Amino acid sequence: MIAAPDPALRAMARLLIVRRSMSSAALTQQCAVIRAIVSEVAWHEGVRRTDILGRRRDGRFVRARAAVVWVARKLGVGSTTKIGVALGRDHSTVLTALSKAEILRQRDEAFKRLTDRIRDHFRDLQED
Repeated sequence: MIAAPDPALRAMARLLIVRRSMSSAALTQQCAVIRAIVSEVAWHEGVRRTDILGRRRDGRFVRARAAVVWVARKLGVGSTTKIGVALGRDHSTVLTALSKAEILRQRDEAFKRLTDRIRDHFRDLQED
């Protein structure tokens, strides 16, 4: 019987694949943008950055992570795999957060305003 691969090893292998697929400068820039998005969402949502990047699944943290993922995808920061690497998540988790964000944007006007405001803020910074 073959043992299942260790999740930590799988995550490290994904990170190495992503890093080999792009220059280190581009990866550093994308991670810096995602970190800035995390900080902005954390400030607006009243949570700590470590809570967004952590493993807890309380509703307010899930909501904040969904906002980060939605903004990052709309800004074209990177693929779901690259966003996942920056957040310490798998690409499928990022896809789930993205669909959760789309649902929240339809149902929750405050979440829609939050994500629009943060997206516009970072778009303005990109234009400068």
